Amino acid sequence: MNELQTQTATLAAQVEEARAKLDIVSLRQQLTKLQAASTQPDFWSDSSAAQETMKQIAKLDARTAPWNQLAQSLADVRDMLALDDASLQADLQAQLSQAEATFSELKQQLKFSGQF
Repeated sequence: MNELQTQTATLAAQVEEARAKLDIVSLRQQLTKLQAASTQPDFWSDSSAAQETMKQIAKLDARTAPWNQLAQSLADVRDMLALDDASLQADLQAQLSQAEATFSELKQQLKFSGQF
């Protein structure tokens, strides 16, 4: 279990570093503001501006959601590791492997988009 804890901590640190470089928190705040604006009663009074806002919402969500989901997945693994239940080891190893694969995929996508 100690090895899993070490692997999880290492991956979580790498993910947080990437999230910081990508400024995911700020992007998420922008997304929240745009989503709040889209719920206003007069939002669709200017349909072209509303459509542009909806495009921005989709773009920001697509950019931030995978990173937030990965961070949450790693937090879940850490929480389960804290239970120190050996019967969970195989499941936690599988979840960690999936998180590693997801992180590699996200990094690969960034290389192609030139954002990292």
